[in-house]
Amino acid sequence: MKSVFNFIFVSIVAIFSVSAWSLEITADEVRGQHGSDTKIYLGNVNITFPEGSGLETTALTVKNLSSGERILEGDVTLKYESLVVKSEKVILSPIEGGLVAAMEKAAVSGS
Repeated sequence: MKSVFNFIFVSIVAIFSVSAWSLEITADEVRGQHGSDTKIYLGNVNITFPEGSGLETTALTVKNLSSGERILEGDVTLKYESLVVKSEKVILSPIEGGLVAAMEKAAVSGS
């Protein structure tokens, strides 16, 4: 019985560790572009980046809020490893273990 409990505990920790360090993208709809590796994510797009991921951001304007959130507007580009995300407006919110980028539409290319 003790070994079963240890196995379950180790499995839960392993699952948490993988999800904590993986990139996660959710949206209401995803569309592929024929002949391209770019995918268009539409509606309630959320991308979770792991903490310390080296996320690079560029935008025409950036507003830092007292809550720790940042609002990026105008020709926004997020770069994470070989992944490139383009949008017009992104809200970056700190979460435990990472950062969430929320937007209504995103063009995502790379892997």
